[in-house]
Amino acid sequence: MNDEDIIRVYPVIDDEPEKIYEKLESRVFVFEELSENKLVPPGVGDMVLYEELDLLRQNVIALARKYGFGDINHNVGNSLKLKFDKELGSLIYEKMKITPSVAATLPMWQFLNLQLLPDVVFWRWGNSKEHFYSERRNYLGTQWWRYYLFSDSEESLKIYSKLNDAEIAELYERSGSRGLPEHIFEISKWFAQLSRNILIKNEREMFRSVIKRYNAELGFRNYFSLDENDKFSIFKNCFDDTAGLK
Repeated sequence: MNDEDIIRVYPVIDDEPEKIYEKLESRVFVFEELSENKLVPPGVGDMVLYEELDLLRQNVIALARKYGFGDINHNVGNSLKLKFDKELGSLIYEKMKITPSVAATLPMWQFLNLQLLPDVVFWRWGNSKEHFYSERRNYLGTQWWRYYLFSDSEESLKIYSKLNDAEIAELYERSGSRGLPEHIFEISKWFAQLSRNILIKNEREMFRSVIKRYNAELGFRNYFSLDENDKFSIFKNCFDDTAGLK
């Protein structure tokens, strides 16, 4: 097996994230060089080398600079921020070489946000604590998972590229996917398809309502016994009911 084929694990934090955040805040979120002999390994797996961490940081910094990172006179608009988020997700997904089980390790993402790339997280979100260490919104972990959930095919990635941040938030945080295969992708694909030719007054509220109703319907069924046509039929009924098309 080549080194490139080895599934990596990453360091974790060895302290309360709140305490690390306070120290970070006191130095205005300036990055401090990592000390190789102070990296805390997780319980199992092949931990990345110090040089790999340094390269990951360099790659992320190079991408961020294209969007104005480090330039105090450059104001990044919301559309560019979303574009950066998506490119960042793609970058770390490709470079980190981790599995979903490894990606479920919150202390690893806390290490990346609080110690490896705190200046980038601060540039993107300011001193928002939840984007540094919370379970649901820590920045790097969120972008990895968002990309991963749409990475199965070119079709799903094409749909992902067109979603705005509000739609992604609804899917990622409130879809109740529970890891079900194709679930998030199908919701986004079918909603786009069905809403194409009708006028929706409040699309975000409609999107949220359809997701809620669809997941409630799935709660009465065995998801894995349904083929795509079955699921689409259920989804369409939920969409039509919500839109008042029945």
